[in-house]
Amino acid sequence: RWSALCYTDSFTPPPGTLLVALYLGRLAADGRDMATIEQARAAISHAHAAAGTAKADNPTRHPVVAEAMKGWHNQAPAPKQANALTADALARIRETARLPRRGRGGRMESPDVAQAQVSMAPFTYVVLPQFLYQA
Repeated sequence: RWSALCYTDSFTPPPGTLLVALYLGRLAADGRDMATIEQARAAISHAHAAAGTAKADNPTRHPVVAEAMKGWHNQAPAPKQANALTADALARIRETARLPRRGRGGRMESPDVAQAQVSMAPFTYVVLPQFLYQA
């Protein structure tokens, strides 16, 4: 993707600071996640380091790119919260934990072994004394 941008905009790698900001900005404009944008920035930084560019001269470390990353990070939506584990889901986990699984070498484990593994790590509920919650 990076090389495609360089060739379509008539730039040749290694690019300057503004081109790095332009590329990362295009990723943000395309609706990419912040993790994807940060990964692209890290990949560009690594490519410059592999080419022998000094850390001070690496365009991904330039304040212009850093400020742009801050802006995109502030505009990015917050990650979605996972749903809570329900009693039904926990019961299903307990049921499937007793089923035989593939072991090493691709062999199926016996139902006895599966049952023994479940009994070694039972699901327990811990009730803490009330005084632990008091401030």
